[in-house]
Amino acid sequence: MSLPRVVIVTRRYWPLAGGASTALADLAGGLARRGVPTTVLTPRWQSHWPLRIDHRGASVVRLPVAPRGVFGNFRYQRALVRWLRQYRESFDVVYVSQLRRDAQVAVIAGNRLSFPVVLRAEQAGPCGDCHWQLRASHGQRIKRDCFQADVLLAPSAQIEQELIAAGYPRPRICPCTPAAREYSERLPDASAQARSLLGENHPLLKVAPAAPLAMYAGPIDASAGIERLLDAWAIVHSRRPEARLWIVGDGPLRGELIRRVERSPFRASVSLPGVFDDLEGAFVAADLFVSFALDAAPAPGLLEPMAAGLPVLASGIPCHRRLLDEGRYGWLLAAGGNVEAADAICRAWDNARDSLKLARSAQRHVRENYSLDRSVEEHLVLFDRLLANRLRQVPA
Repeated sequence: MSLPRVVIVTRRYWPLAGGASTALADLAGGLARRGVPTTVLTPRWQSHWPLRIDHRGASVVRLPVAPRGVFGNFRYQRALVRWLRQYRESFDVVYVSQLRRDAQVAVIAGNRLSFPVVLRAEQAGPCGDCHWQLRASHGQRIKRDCFQADVLLAPSAQIEQELIAAGYPRPRICPCTPAAREYSERLPDASAQARSLLGENHPLLKVAPAAPLAMYAGPIDASAGIERLLDAWAIVHSRRPEARLWIVGDGPLRGELIRRVERSPFRASVSLPGVFDDLEGAFVAADLFVSFALDAAPAPGLLEPMAAGLPVLASGIPCHRRLLDEGRYGWLLAAGGNVEAADAICRAWDNARDSLKLARSAQRHVRENYSLDRSVEEHLVLFDRLLANRLRQVPA
């Protein structure tokens, strides 16, 4: 198998961590370790971010984007087309995260410049790509262009079902097993050291060594269920004032949540530090990862803490139930209100031995079934097949 030259196109990438951005960074790093020349094209959201960096062996190129509004999208899309045209001879395959405007741009460019395009849907449910295409401006046109992609990757069964229901060509839909990189074993005395280091570098993350600490990491949007988490946290705080909660990530609701926390009686116990370039230290410092997602959350949201050996408490949506095997690899939040949710958080802390037992089983399960090495190999087989098909289609 010859090694392809791969370009990954994504709106969210390092230093934005959590969910799809973490999964893509893991994939890019895994491809680079196999010797695959890998370039990541992503917007330059902050003016102080360097235009080019090397991250885990992959070359990251940040394209210009305006701070906000429609013009920002247009500027970024124009820069994306220009880059693909200018550097066409330096890559073989383009791999795009989400079935949105970036995907449309890549498919059109692929048809004109003759390169295969792989589109990866990142989420299902109301916040997923298929629903976005139904309500977005020009969404139907974007959908028609996405139909022409060589392959549509579905990281979950629900995403695959939504793609089929939306009319995407079945032969081009390919299941894609989510993956997480391998973390070290969780050591008993590592938590206090991680808390000390994080507290020294970030004032919002100062936590007493023995204080119960829960965390969430991922997109801060309507699908994340963070409003419910804060409602439950008000009860947790009344019971355990020493407990702390970290909400790591960014999204459209972050500003609103910060204002709510600042007005609340539990403001000293909740921190929203923004995004991390790497979540490993936070996973080691925390006692519990919580996800109150309301619909089909992307699997990497739970896979990463599971891979790190951090106990998980997750809402009972179908994808969580499948990933945790109905409670075999983590705590599942039963139906109920805020009191029941607060009870579940405190119960996970009170039963520390059971929590760690679940976490160890989850870590082994992820290593055996969601290996990053296996995912990289699957991608390489896919790329090799696409390029072989392209060669057979070229006239003699």
